[in-house]
Amino acid sequence: ATMAVAVIVSCFRRVRDRSRYLAMRFVAIKLQSHYRRKAAVIFTENLRDPYRDMSFKELEVILIEQQAALDGAIEAKDFVTAAKMEADIVPLKEAVEAKRPLTRTLLESMIAEVNDEIEGAVA
Repeated sequence: ATMAVAVIVSCFRRVRDRSRYLAMRFVAIKLQSHYRRKAAVIFTENLRDPYRDMSFKELEVILIEQQAALDGAIEAKDFVTAAKMEADIVPLKEAVEAKRPLTRTLLESMIAEVNDEIEGAVA
């Protein structure tokens, strides 16, 4: 009788412990996949726009430094380095222009351009 009780208790413990283990494993896998997804999204955003967390002023300072280094390479007649620097400056200029704050005159000129396009399409 005690042998049968021991077998039943061990089977019960095995089933209980296995279900607990499977539940914990499921949650751990979910947490890992959630974290990996978030890390992948951040990595992809950095690939798309490496300057996304910088302000306009920071980007402008970096651009000025890069252009000064480019001018120095051109004066030193190191055209291979200058070509590489120029290739790096192009996305930096695009990032600076994308983050440039809108001034009233710039906004008014953009509105005037759109109005001209609308008038040209209607006429």
